Amino acid sequence: MQSPRVPSGENREQLIDVAIRQILTPREISGMSAHRRREVLRAQLVLAVENSAEWRARKAERHHDDERNISSLRSLAALAKRLEALPVNNLHLAAYIEIMERAVEVDKGTVPHDISNIELQCILRYGFDYPQDGNPAPFLFVLTREITDLVEEEEERIKEKTGEVY
Repeated sequence: MQSPRVPSGENREQLIDVAIRQILTPREISGMSAHRRREVLRAQLVLAVENSAEWRARKAERHHDDERNISSLRSLAALAKRLEALPVNNLHLAAYIEIMERAVEVDKGTVPHDISNIELQCILRYGFDYPQDGNPAPFLFVLTREITDLVEEEEERIKEKTGEVY
């Protein structure tokens, strides 16, 4: 089974170059223009979903009898395509981007690692336990809520420690 591919374009290739070839530090992300930062954050999320779809394709090849991998592969492919098509001002995508921008501001301790774990868990389970249609709204809602909880906890710790308000 071949993994699905989202059509490529010149702009997408440029975003992939930024999102994948470079390891972006919070400082680099915060130094980008607002529009570029939103595009890069979306591109990074799309690429994470696409990579998980490819991983599920490999799992499906090895475990022919487990239909959950095929279901997840299809769901992730649809999700990646629909996430990529979302305008960055979409309500759910904008909320995700906003919390990721807040996360950049509180880049302390284990926050980046914890966010990566949250994203990984949300993506890896997508379409595996039950079929998903690729609708990005519920996916982004859950992902954003989980990250928001983490960021707000860190903001509160910083506030208690320094007296700063975020």
